[in-house]
Amino acid sequence: MKKLRLLIVRNADISGSRLDFLSNELRLLDWPGYPFSSLPSNFGPNKLVAVDLSYSRVKKLIMYFKCFNLRRLPSDVRMRSLRHLFLVGCSKLESFPNIVEKMEFLKELYLEGTALKDLPSSIENIVGLQYLSPNLLYLSASDCRSLESIPKFNAREATRFSYHLDLTNCKKLVNYQADDIASILFTSEGHVDATVSTFSGSNIPEWFSHHSPKGAISFEVPSNLYAKPLSLSFYVLFGPKDVGVETGRFICGIEIIINNKTMIAEERLFQSVESDHVWLRSTLPSPWRWQLNRMLWSRFDVSFTVHGVPMGQTRAVLKKCGLHLAYKQDGHLIVPVTKVR
Repeated sequence: MKKLRLLIVRNADISGSRLDFLSNELRLLDWPGYPFSSLPSNFGPNKLVAVDLSYSRVKKLIMYFKCFNLRRLPSDVRMRSLRHLFLVGCSKLESFPNIVEKMEFLKELYLEGTALKDLPSSIENIVGLQYLSPNLLYLSASDCRSLESIPKFNAREATRFSYHLDLTNCKKLVNYQADDIASILFTSEGHVDATVSTFSGSNIPEWFSHHSPKGAISFEVPSNLYAKPLSLSFYVLFGPKDVGVETGRFICGIEIIINNKTMIAEERLFQSVESDHVWLRSTLPSPWRWQLNRMLWSRFDVSFTVHGVPMGQTRAVLKKCGLHLAYKQDGHLIVPVTKVR
């Protein structure tokens, strides 16, 4: 059976404590309820195209290392005992399965070199995850409370694409701070379009042009910036009103008024948080046009709000906010001179 390419097993009664052999020519490994704790040590799955080991008893490392042909995993995964999952180099793997039940034993998940662009919201069921190494443009890992480390994303790639990162309630994550992320968002090539939610508390990007503890910022910019490619970044630091008390759902919003006319209004819904978080938003340079006032300076009035869902009181409070403007000239971002009001 060394040349076996398709293996489909259903309701088989197999005795013994381990499996000693699987063909390295397998394209399909379809064995729900796989009864052993590991795959054969000599199994080379490089030619796998699809695999389904849901409901299995696998505990040791599942390693599909550089399976260039692997395209599909099962749509739903029930592998509660799984401890390690490597999908490194699976360059054709485009979707990650839905995690149906809590996987408290999975400690490591490696996804480098895959074609994944996002992870399902059910990744929150991987509650024991300690290390996540994805090369993704969209990552939602909220409530992965055991997550301790993820690599910082590539700045060069980040400037070419939108990047979205949600690390809400990842309390143990220590290598992602708002200031680190903000520094990557501002490069010589320009801003990246990004939305970031992180647990970094009061560690905010201090080098932003404008800060306020009250939710309101006013300043003036030269009117000759009209129609020039402007980039905008802002952050909002928020958290529970009372220490140790969850906030419940709430909405955080920003409104930018230029010369008495609303130009930008944006809101984001947040689920309950247990500690201080930073929402960081950055936009790509684009021509800004506003109502001119025939003055040398144009006035910017920026307000940040936090309110409950539905509209009303919430246990979340705004603690600090900030905004940073830059314009693009000769391929570089330049911070304009502003006058604080």
